[in-house]
Amino acid sequence: MNFFKPWETWAVIFPMFGNLLLAAPALAQTTRYVVPENPGAATPYTTWATAATNIQDAVDACAPGDTVLVTNGFYESGGAAAAGSTLTNRVCVTKPIRVASVNGPDVTIISGVRTNGASAVRGVYLTNGASLHGFTITNGATRTSGDSAGDLRGGGVWCEAGADVVLSNCTLSGNTAADCAGGLFQGVAANSLLAGNSAVYGGGCYSSRLAGCTISANSVSWMGGGLFYGSAVGCVVSGNTSSADGAGSFYATLSNCVVTANQGAGFGGGDYASSSFNCLISGNASYYGGGSSDGILQNCTVIQNSASYGGGTAWGTILNSLVLYNSAPNGSNCYGGSIQFSCTAPLAAGEGNFDADPRIVCRSNPRLLSGSPCINAGTNANWMVGASDLAGHPRIAGGRADIGAYEFDTATQTGAIRVTIWSEWTTIAAGFALPFAGDL
Repeated sequence: MNFFKPWETWAVIFPMFGNLLLAAPALAQTTRYVVPENPGAATPYTTWATAATNIQDAVDACAPGDTVLVTNGFYESGGAAAAGSTLTNRVCVTKPIRVASVNGPDVTIISGVRTNGASAVRGVYLTNGASLHGFTITNGATRTSGDSAGDLRGGGVWCEAGADVVLSNCTLSGNTAADCAGGLFQGVAANSLLAGNSAVYGGGCYSSRLAGCTISANSVSWMGGGLFYGSAVGCVVSGNTSSADGAGSFYATLSNCVVTANQGAGFGGGDYASSSFNCLISGNASYYGGGSSDGILQNCTVIQNSASYGGGTAWGTILNSLVLYNSAPNGSNCYGGSIQFSCTAPLAAGEGNFDADPRIVCRSNPRLLSGSPCINAGTNANWMVGASDLAGHPRIAGGRADIGAYEFDTATQTGAIRVTIWSEWTTIAAGFALPFAGDL
């Protein structure tokens, strides 16, 4: 059987991260400093004693390859508009430079003006090749008229579409957009938090690629409370809301993620028309497909979701998945769809399906116990080669894939659920942080 490969969406991220790490020392030329209320501020801001008082002044003084190093503070002054836009950005980065904080997002805050319209100020604009590390970006907003892409999207951070626009260790919270992407528009984000942002669609982010992030408590008046398009690897998508479809995600690709407690009013509480691999989808709710509607689910555990139709899933294509203990008046677990090599009740038509007790630790920790009929009951696909399950164990441990998000492992069949993703990301994430810590 030839199945869709989740790696096709995100595999390019990892070489890109590696290239950035290798290139960072070569690109570094001059470091410029920022200290709020510094009485000795003087261009070109190349010492702490002469540091700029706002981030934009230091950015404007940079040449390509420079670094701007920012100490603790609440930065709510300065800014500029990007070319072709009328919207002011509190920090507008139009050169391939690196902007980093000294002590991280808890104490280094960039604030826009959170009123969509003529007085709005977005948080940050990043051009191709630019990167942002260790900030909280809050209170950003957009215009309500003008260029839809440049002026109405990305209240928190707006990124050019290149694969080399990167955020790491950032918090995007309390931002809004008149169109889409309350938090983040495009870009690549690693080890970051997107929380409490709002938009018409794509409350947390729009067309972004996320790794090791938490996307939580974002909201939309239409679709895609957490994510709209884009992809997430090793992320937690929780507590997002939508007035229509895809409270957690909408047309996204999710790999090794936990999707929980998202609430929608239409189709897909956890996700709508998304492709999910090695994911735990639990505690979500919607009208159709409490866990997932119209999606592709492979090796997922869909448990304790609720809906009017399809408590676990509605329609969609389901493979190697455990879909049990969900609730709905119509189709408590599954409502329509193509289902194969999966455990669900009542027994679904399709090759390899069964409705036996899956023998899991418990509903809040759905790892497989010894003797589970889910062990070696799946079918293998090309994407599983070298991949890991949600707990970081080899996806194929006994010749055939197990059913659900977790492969059976005798050493770790009890204990709390944890989100650990494959060794490739663990290695890259560890290396990714080192250059940014050693030179501060």
